[in-house]
Amino acid sequence: KNVLRWEGGNKRKLAVPEGVENGKVVEFRDLWLNGSDSLPFKSAFKNVIFRKSSSLAIEKPLGVIHNKLDQDDSVIVQFKICCPNIAEGTSIYVIGSSVELGKWKVHDGLKLSYAGESVWEGDCVVPKAAFPLKYKYCKYGKNGNFSLEYGSNREVTVDISAIGPNYVILSDGMMREMPWRGAGVAIPMFSVRSEDDVGVGEFVDLKLVVDWAVNSGFHLLQLLPINDTSVHKMWWDSYPYSSLSVFALHPLYLRLQRLSDNIPDDINQEIQRAKKELDGKNVDYDATMNTKLSIAKKIFDLEKDLILNSDSFKNFLSKNEEWLKPYAAFCFLRDFFETSDHSQWGTFSQFSKDKLEKLVSKDSFHYDIICFHYYIQYHLHLQLSEAAEYAKEKGVVLKGDLPIGVDKNSVDTWMANYFTAYRIDHILGFFRIWELPAHAMTGLVGKFRPSIPLNQEELEKEGIWDFDRLSKPYIRQEFLQEKFGPLWTVIASYFMNEFKKNHYEFKDDCNTEKKIAAKLKSLIEKKLLLENEDKLRRELFDLVQNIVLIRDPEDAKSFYPRFNLEDTSSFKDLDENRDSLAPKCHEDFACASKFLRYVMQELGLIGLRIQRMPSEADLEFGIPSQYDYMTVCAPSCHDCSTLRAWWEEDEDRRRSFFKTMVGSDSLPPEKCVPEIHVESPSMWAIFPLQDLLALKDEYTTRPATEETINDPTNPKHYWRFRVHVTMESLLKDTDLTTMIKGLVCASARSYPGQEEAQSGVAVVPPKQQIAGEQEKIRLPNQDPKITSIAVLLSEIRDVDLAIDICNLVVYANAQTNARHVTANLLWKDDSSERFS
Repeated sequence: KNVLRWEGGNKRKLAVPEGVENGKVVEFRDLWLNGSDSLPFKSAFKNVIFRKSSSLAIEKPLGVIHNKLDQDDSVIVQFKICCPNIAEGTSIYVIGSSVELGKWKVHDGLKLSYAGESVWEGDCVVPKAAFPLKYKYCKYGKNGNFSLEYGSNREVTVDISAIGPNYVILSDGMMREMPWRGAGVAIPMFSVRSEDDVGVGEFVDLKLVVDWAVNSGFHLLQLLPINDTSVHKMWWDSYPYSSLSVFALHPLYLRLQRLSDNIPDDINQEIQRAKKELDGKNVDYDATMNTKLSIAKKIFDLEKDLILNSDSFKNFLSKNEEWLKPYAAFCFLRDFFETSDHSQWGTFSQFSKDKLEKLVSKDSFHYDIICFHYYIQYHLHLQLSEAAEYAKEKGVVLKGDLPIGVDKNSVDTWMANYFTAYRIDHILGFFRIWELPAHAMTGLVGKFRPSIPLNQEELEKEGIWDFDRLSKPYIRQEFLQEKFGPLWTVIASYFMNEFKKNHYEFKDDCNTEKKIAAKLKSLIEKKLLLENEDKLRRELFDLVQNIVLIRDPEDAKSFYPRFNLEDTSSFKDLDENRDSLAPKCHEDFACASKFLRYVMQELGLIGLRIQRMPSEADLEFGIPSQYDYMTVCAPSCHDCSTLRAWWEEDEDRRRSFFKTMVGSDSLPPEKCVPEIHVESPSMWAIFPLQDLLALKDEYTTRPATEETINDPTNPKHYWRFRVHVTMESLLKDTDLTTMIKGLVCASARSYPGQEEAQSGVAVVPPKQQIAGEQEKIRLPNQDPKITSIAVLLSEIRDVDLAIDICNLVVYANAQTNARHVTANLLWKDDSSERFS
């Protein structure tokens, strides 16, 4: 099939360089840009991690030829390389096989000039007799630091005939260096604990977390969504992925003490009382929200005229009114009608710009209420902006999380007729999304949209004909007896009809998950059932989900395979039809489409890898050492138990892991540390804070099961986990931060301040920039293992092989100083007249 591919990066712009003489032939040579090539220019790298590199002073304009073509047997070659990560005081050179490129000597090579946008340029006149020209780019620092790009030599050839080019413009893409790797910490905003917060982590606390991250060697701080979720006005809103607005920030994270410099004593005392009362083991969502909004309203009433008339507030409102005014109006209507279901708002059910302007008019009686919502968002903006700027200055990326959708009763659905596009963060959502019927409370009876259904005709060709049997809950008497024991007859009488001997079906008033939940709740309240409601609901849901095919509600002759249908007793009880049905259903089973990984690579998107949930279907556990570079590796995430909890709670799988990954039948150790993750080839290694605290016994007194942030099996899970120690106390624990930073450094991952820490170290002394054929290089205080590697490599005559070995040693972290060996091993290869 024909496939159209788009290269990565910005749109190209072709311009003949200044200085080119009329009538001359110019040859442009460029490279295809992959999606990953644009990663260093994303804001996380350009504005934070490599921010010092991107602020270099431009030495010459881009695309200017300085040399003159004064000989017919010569060609002007312009070299252009992109290097987004370069230390202050470091220059880039081209060295190569010709005299013009220094015969591989750095000081005699061609020094390039910075032309902006991380591009370095330089040109020189090269005799045609010097072609083919072999060359490489290298960095040379003010302290003698030297590094040569890895891989085989670059090469340029020209047509030496009379019609050959007079100018060759080379765009050599990215400088070939060891891939940049970093580490980060993940913690929900609500889970952070500080000495000044009121019941929950607050945006201002991010500065403390950033300081701790820097001390621990982390370049990234990852949060869960921080958008306003105040749909129900109760703890159900603790679920961070059900946004009320895709723009508004959550009032939960407001620092009350920062609302004014002149808070009255009585309000200050109220804040101090709230701090003590809400400083619990977990977040009390309802109490914290009510307290914060109540106190914030009191401060607003005192200072509203001052704030609302300030230039800063007016500027904020002007820049954000497109979303801020509808948000404030929605919040007012939600509170006025005591529901977020805008279908119950009468004339305001349908959004219009005219209605909006009347709702937010300064002449309205409720204008103060509208302005209060402006005020809250204004201060949230100031506090988060301050924290974000602080993180940027410290070289820490603040990584957010955009929910895949919004709550059905939200500002954005209220305004839906005004939007033509939505942004989706979940990678599967780029291809298809999991869709649930309105009557569902769990995800098992959903299907992908879009997807191609199985049609009745093709199933009948396979001998499958009893579609009611396959698409309706399959319930036999022994299933009821197994699930409910002696109570089975009572359950059957309330919820089932026996339509044939020993076979049951749900009654019409309880044939969906929502109907079951409602009827069960009613029976419990009337004391007609005394058993545990949650247990009964789970068992009844299991029965209503006991189907093989889901009938399309829009087309009765189309069907979709039920997720994990092979695990159902309905499927296991099938006769010979089971063998013909399984292959058909398997075609649509995979959550991740087969082409997903290829598309992600082409778009430069980074995938997530969690070892105990491998993306490969044939593996029980992922192998971190084999992860692709374009991945984030993590020992756990917010949707699963922490590494410590998993290791402690599941002995059988723990033994299986130890046998599979370590190759030992002996008992696994009692503790598990995330070291193999930090050493993986993945671009990022991101660790939940709970997994890092487990490195020290002092922080493992709390049961590991209490550190799980979310239980995905519970649709009404209360998201309330809080770290049991304050960030201030963690900052004082230098033993822990030193231990963590040691893991990061030992894995050769980048860390904040690394450039400054290494700026005084001359990797290659000036006298050792060229090593003779028999000369052995000795580094000061050299480890014996390093020396043995140097001796080994000095005997290898294949330069490319030697460089590859050096790179492999560095990458595998056989020795943390192996990078020094790579930089110092420069020797001449007589067969090719080159140094490497």
